[in-house]
This record gives sequence, structure tokens and C-alpha cells, in this order.
Amino acid sequence: MLDVLDNKINNTKEIYDEVISMPYYYGEKDQPEKEPTGLISDLSKKSITYRSIAQFIKNEKLLKKFYIYRAYVNIFSPREVCSFHQDDYQHLKSKTLLYYANLDWNIDNGGETKFVSENNTLISVLPVPGRIIIFDADMKHSASSFTNKHRFTVAFKLKNEDYRR
Repeated sequence: MLDVLDNKINNTKEIYDEVISMPYYYGEKDQPEKEPTGLISDLSKKSITYRSIAQFIKNEKLLKKFYIYRAYVNIFSPREVCSFHQDDYQHLKSKTLLYYANLDWNIDNGGETKFVSENNTLISVLPVPGRIIIFDADMKHSASSFTNKHRFTVAFKLKNEDYRR
């Protein structure tokens, strides 16, 4: 499952201003055998970004049975190479929500998120400002960096309440 939703968050400028001012540290490591890429900053539950997206999650029909177990921001430098990975390959029914925080974008910037489909073709989602994508966390995917600026993506990891341990 891959859902693409536009214009669901109203305070995009506030979120962008917040994420560009956060402290970042080296690399997210989704799977033990993969090298970390990019920079990461954990989101406080008190942050504008967390509260805005958590409110969206609470009201979104697709996510009614899901709870947030992790939230952070990824930043990729221009032309950085990112590898394919799965966010959660151990737990059933988990999802990832990505929010594209950059305020401007055009097709020549790149920055898409690429997904490997069932028949080994790629599906790309363009990083339109303010866009939200929701996908099953076991889908193999990769970020693409922008060609000329930093790419900020907010990530929320969600688990189904039926599988809460």
C-alpha cells in the first residue's frame, strides 16, 4: 500500500523553519547490515512539527488503528547517495509516514522517494512541498537527494494497535 496525500498540513512554513533549525547527528540505520546515510534529528512531542503531523494521523481514516512509536527528521545533502531499505521488516502491520518539509521544489531538483514494486520496477513519488506519503513499512524504498540543496523529510513510524506488545 502506498498513499499520496497533498495539502493536508496547513503550517508548512512553521514546520520548515523548525526543521532547518534543529540539531542533527550522523545517520539513520534502518537495518544492521546497511551503512547509515544522511543526518537525523529526533522530534520532540512538544514540537510544532510533531503536533501538526500527530493531529493529522489522529484524524486520518487510513491510520485509525495505528500509534506513533518514533518520529524524526532526515536531512540529505545535495547529491548524497541513499541505499534501498525497509523501515520495519520484523513487525506485521507497521507503516511509515513521510512528510516533505522543503518549501520549494521543481522536477530538476530530484529528491523523489523510490519504491521497488512487486514486479521489480520502480515507483517514484515526487517530493512536492507539504506532501505526505504513507506506506507499509516493509516496502523496499530509497530516498533521493536533491541536486542543489538539502532535502528535509519528516518520518513517523507507526504500528498497528492490534500488535502492541
